[in-house]
Amino acid sequence: MARMLAMNGLRVLVTEREAQFKDRIRGEWIAPWGVAETQKLGIYYLLRETFSREQPFFHKLGFGPPRDFRQTTLQQLPAFTLYHPAMQEVVLDAARTRGAEVWRGSTVRQVRPGARPEVSVERTVQSTNSQRGS
Repeated sequence: MARMLAMNGLRVLVTEREAQFKDRIRGEWIAPWGVAETQKLGIYYLLRETFSREQPFFHKLGFGPPRDFRQTTLQQLPAFTLYHPAMQEVVLDAARTRGAEVWRGSTVRQVRPGARPEVSVERTVQSTNSQRGS
């Protein structure tokens, strides 16, 4: 989302708690309907060409033949399998490349809505592209 907003000329700040992404999830995948969303967001080829693998079939042992996602889903797309930390890095970098400012190692402490909303952020690691103050 940050990538799309920045591409459309909006000033975007991404606050990311992790200074370095950790592997917390095993067997991550994106279902065909999620793959369709990556197409709408303009990151389908980025994901496919950098780290993810297409998974056109789903096979649950003992429950019949493999399911072909391209034939049995409305989207007619495969699923993606991926390494979650790599996906996070690629997507965050894509946002940064399009102009979003990224603060890693930061925590949002308070959000004050209103006509001029305010966000209080605590930073423990300096961003790699920040030229504006914190």
